[in-house]
Amino acid sequence: MALKYRFIANPTARGGRGRRQWPEIRSMLEARQVSYEWRESEHAGHSVELAREAAGKGVEVVVAVGGDGTINEVLGGVMSAPERAQGRGCALGIVYTGTSPDVCRFHRIPFSPTRAAVEVLLRDRRSKVDVGRVEYFESNDSSAGFASDRPPVIGYFLCAVNLGVGAAVATGSNSGLRKVLGDGLGTFASIVAAVAAYRHADFDCRVDGAALRTARTLNLTIGKNPFIASGLKVLVPVEHDDGRLYLFAVNGFGMLGLLANLHRFYRGSFQEDPRNTLTYLSEFECAYNEVAHMVEFDGDHRGYLPCRIKVLQRALDLVK
Repeated sequence: MALKYRFIANPTARGGRGRRQWPEIRSMLEARQVSYEWRESEHAGHSVELAREAAGKGVEVVVAVGGDGTINEVLGGVMSAPERAQGRGCALGIVYTGTSPDVCRFHRIPFSPTRAAVEVLLRDRRSKVDVGRVEYFESNDSSAGFASDRPPVIGYFLCAVNLGVGAAVATGSNSGLRKVLGDGLGTFASIVAAVAAYRHADFDCRVDGAALRTARTLNLTIGKNPFIASGLKVLVPVEHDDGRLYLFAVNGFGMLGLLANLHRFYRGSFQEDPRNTLTYLSEFECAYNEVAHMVEFDGDHRGYLPCRIKVLQRALDLVK
């Protein structure tokens, strides 16, 4: 008989919070007499393998226990499992133990206390939600491209892809600043450091097949989730299953201008500034950029331009 749940935990997320919460999670599962197993990731990418393996074993729900990085890896395993093409894919569940619960906020999944998140899992109500799919390259090479012999890497996201300064901000935040300063202040310090070192870029893009060029861009976000990171948000009308992404480009702002408007970014109204770009799309492509070549999504620097992005409408069963 197939397992109901496989829990995949990052033992280092938020100082090992997931491991500390396990006795409470286990007691709730055993009280309901559901079948389950607990696995811990041992290295980067291991959660992808564990989630894909779970699909092959016929597990009903794969549960990410960790932060955004763990959720993204488990999502990648669920979405890339061969069983999906045969209509036998897993659902995704989340017990959040990280620092910035943006996926949970958007999808209204409880993230504190842990007991509330487990109750959602046990209730097992599933919704079809959109997933972003992104193609990019592992190495920073201007000769790389979709017409070359080098195959792209395929990833998936529930939050957003960032081109520009966003990758440097994520790298700084994940380097230990948030552990020392806390989530909000650590992210703020990372923004200041990254913007100070950043050169503005002009991005050559295609949006649903039409050419789009942004000028003096600080950051370009292709998002499915209005909650970007650590309180930063873009309050735009996107729904969990509407089959569209938003494009938000911050244009022409230097350090002082950004700091003067940062409160609008936290309030969710910065997209209303006429210097910025906001539009909606289902497919996106960006050429290689000599100045800003990194691709970041769901909280981590992943690779390099060029990239292609599209929305997969209602492609994932999410327990929520």
